[in-house]
Amino acid sequence: MPVLRSKASKKIVASASSLLQCLEGLAKPSYAQQAVKFVHRSYCPNDIFVGIRVPQCREAVKTHLGSTTLKDILDLIHDARHEMRLTGFIALTEAFHRPHSASWWSDDGVPTEDHIKHLGITFCAKCIDELPAWYQRLLQSKDLWETRISIVLLLRLLPTEHCNVAYAICLHHINKFDADPSLRCTLEGASFPSLDLIHKALGWVLREAGKRNKAALTRFLDEHAAKAFKTTVRYATEHMDRAKAKRYVDRAQKGVASHAATNLDDEA
Repeated sequence: MPVLRSKASKKIVASASSLLQCLEGLAKPSYAQQAVKFVHRSYCPNDIFVGIRVPQCREAVKTHLGSTTLKDILDLIHDARHEMRLTGFIALTEAFHRPHSASWWSDDGVPTEDHIKHLGITFCAKCIDELPAWYQRLLQSKDLWETRISIVLLLRLLPTEHCNVAYAICLHHINKFDADPSLRCTLEGASFPSLDLIHKALGWVLREAGKRNKAALTRFLDEHAAKAFKTTVRYATEHMDRAKAKRYVDRAQKGVASHAATNLDDEA
């Protein structure tokens, strides 16, 4: 994660876009001190919080997207400040949904291949039949966030005829960690001890799939619960009868204790 240096800061301010200027005007140090308490620093040790609420970030994008260039968005995405990066990704999503609002948007897709993974949630249902190269890279990545993205994207498949693909990819991840219990994802290139966010994401997808077809989830857990981690199975069975859910959780692996707190994420 980049560290904001003084020279870079001066350069950014000197050529600041209207969106960046708006964000900097919204910064509230007192709120930043409160917000940082809800973020586990092990996941983002170098993030700088400036105290901008998410609704404010969204409103700033709606107001200034039309006068913002692709370079402005890329600068935000590489900014060391947490809320600036968040706004950059909100802007990409907004441009996809309202391409007429961003002159730099390409009708053929996202501006560059590097951004596809961030908007893959929209493309996934269209491309899953041939598993596009960008998604294959996510599946093969060892990076914690890219691995998690490859799972969370599956939520958009569940209402489609490709729900079985979501189950198959969840099983891919479950098998991967079952085959090598010492396997870990990386964060900023270094091995990260906790897989909690990965196991939670798998549980979310399975739980949501089960809402649409309880029998399919039951069949999946009958066959694979013993290979999954308890966190995954606990989330997957949240809407099951308690006694039935407990039987599946009891079959699952305990896994390695995680030092990362479990309330980092909002439920899907």
